[in-house]
Amino acid sequence: MEELKKLVFAGIGGAALTYEKAQEVVENLEKKGKLSVEEGKRLKEELVQRKNGSEKEATNHEDVEAHLIEMTATHRKDLEELEKKVADLTQKVDELISKR
Repeated sequence: MEELKKLVFAGIGGAALTYEKAQEVVENLEKKGKLSVEEGKRLKEELVQRKNGSEKEATNHEDVEAHLIEMTATHRKDLEELEKKVADLTQKVDELISKR
């Protein structure tokens, strides 16, 4: 049973097609008598849990990516403002030095 679980879960990775295919494999194994109905039920429940976990993880990754993009844009704007201030201050210092 454990090897079967590893095989079924090996390709899940949150993709719906893979999830559906895994469900189909479990159902076929039940029909062929290689899995008891109870084992099939437990395996299907675990598939659902893993699928839901993968979907949540994908959403979290998308949220993090969106925040990173937003932060990068904000930091770029802040950096540009600081560069302008440094350039202005450098010009003023150069003017003061040249007046001496």
